[in-house]
Amino acid sequence: KPTLKHARTLQLAPGVTTIIKCADKPQLAVWLQQQAILAALTLPRLDSEPETSWLARVMQDMKETGKKAAEEGTRIHAAIQSHYEDLPVPADYEPHVEGVERHLLEVCGKQEWRSEVACVNMLGYGTKADLVGDSWLVDFKGKDGDQATLDALDTYDEHAMQLAATAAALGKDIAHAGIMFVSRTHPGACRMVGIDNNELARGMDMFRA
Repeated sequence: KPTLKHARTLQLAPGVTTIIKCADKPQLAVWLQQQAILAALTLPRLDSEPETSWLARVMQDMKETGKKAAEEGTRIHAAIQSHYEDLPVPADYEPHVEGVERHLLEVCGKQEWRSEVACVNMLGYGTKADLVGDSWLVDFKGKDGDQATLDALDTYDEHAMQLAATAAALGKDIAHAGIMFVSRTHPGACRMVGIDNNELARGMDMFRA
């Protein structure tokens, strides 16, 4: 992972997500609070255990939950990337990939997809596009829950910022953009939520700020 020394020496640019992380994420704060509450409910305080020790155990359990979710999301993302690069897909993740492929065909039609396209913008940032088609830009997000849970999801401002900044870095006109939510807990469940041009324009204004 590059350090500030590397960045200064090699003139590296920050990534889109690094820039977006500069702003507060209220929805993430709520999720972290919920995980802390759930951890506290499942980890009762031991007899004579100091409060500081109990709180440390709760915090560690909460971090492990988030870490495991992130790691599973990374594995699913890697499997999807492998599929679109004509590489073998681990058997455990074939249902995830099949669900994504089927849903992309339903929503986007036939596209010549390219995966993990690296791009940089003269504003001074770089990124990778998860999936770029003839007329679509798609970013994948892992979520817990079944199809009904995914169907109820909506996008956040950060999603519009990320897609808009990526489209600008690609330097091509993108007719359609969307976030593909992929379930970490129910293989095959997924849902695309489109972000229209007005939302993308607003997202780019926010990202520039």
